[in-house]
Amino acid sequence: MNEFTYLDFETGEFTPIIPEVHACCVGFDISSDGKTCFSANNEDTVLRSWDIETGRIIQEFGIHGGSRTRVELSADDQILMSSAAFGELFLWDVVTAELIRTWDVGGVNLDIDMTDDGSMAITQGPNNSIVLHDLTLPKEINDVQAWIEQNKVVRELTCEERLTYSIEPLCETE
Repeated sequence: MNEFTYLDFETGEFTPIIPEVHACCVGFDISSDGKTCFSANNEDTVLRSWDIETGRIIQEFGIHGGSRTRVELSADDQILMSSAAFGELFLWDVVTAELIRTWDVGGVNLDIDMTDDGSMAITQGPNNSIVLHDLTLPKEINDVQAWIEQNKVVRELTCEERLTYSIEPLCETE
């Protein structure tokens, strides 16, 4: 018997497990029809879908730097979410394997979960917080967020505000 098998309780037969999936995989999910497995591999950081019956790769969803931690599939099997250890989140179109959106929650990301319709997700955030994500935002939201970050204007604080909040450099008093 191969070490990569499982016992099918209905038939009593041992069935081979997809051999490439076992190495360095930390995140898994399975399609609603039970025919496709999704896995995150930390060895090569590739997210893949597999045909469970044949063990063949169906799609590769792309490479990114850093270890992947989790994989979550929407109940309608249309949206796939993956996370990286240091806070990056990735949203994928299951049919095309295209990256829909990526963003950073700014902290270690140990778990993710998604609503059945794939419209909302919840993750761990910085300082042990919980972050709720609206996944219906358009892909262009990344561009808008980047523009805001690059073009934001922060007004100068008054002497009274600097004193109240102990923000240095404090104003000189006469």
